Amino acid sequence: MSELTPRQSIFVKEYLVDLNGTAAAIRAGYSQKTARQMASQNLAKLNISHAIQEGFRKRQERLDIDQDWVIGRLKDNHDKATQAVALLDKHGEPTGTYTFQGSVANRSLELIGRHLGMFQEKLKVGDPMPEESDDFPDERPQPKDPKLRLPLDQLKKAATWIESVCYELNFPVPVELVAWCRGEGWEEMGH
Repeated sequence: MSELTPRQSIFVKEYLVDLNGTAAAIRAGYSQKTARQMASQNLAKLNISHAIQEGFRKRQERLDIDQDWVIGRLKDNHDKATQAVALLDKHGEPTGTYTFQGSVANRSLELIGRHLGMFQEKLKVGDPMPEESDDFPDERPQPKDPKLRLPLDQLKKAATWIESVCYELNFPVPVELVAWCRGEGWEEMGH
């Protein structure tokens, strides 16, 4: 694997701050005009992707944070949110009213459930494309170029699959490709 240039090293460091490629490119010294394109190119380079993953790994080790830690904190939030807490008046006396933080409890359960794969199918690398669904009705025009005329639902499923593979592998999502698969920007391209 090739070494990073000084600017690429700064890009990696800045990307780890907020996971915003365009902002990281600007902070690394790329022009604002080309920052989005440079971020996309940088995130597609294997040596930069590996450096970002190594940065994530080092941060995880340094902070001693792993999936068990996160799930444990979510469980603690849920447990605290479901306890009845007495409301006190201005003198510190119980009013007889109790609070329950249902939204906090539900959000914790949702995040834990997502982690466990309970609410949506998690695709693994090598899995076939998902079955047909009506999640994305064909509402956008077909591209004029016949070579690009795949059924829109297949393109949209491809976008979902690309995102899921990137998340599964902890790789940056190719935002422009996913947007194109979903039909965004076709009008500007004359389609």
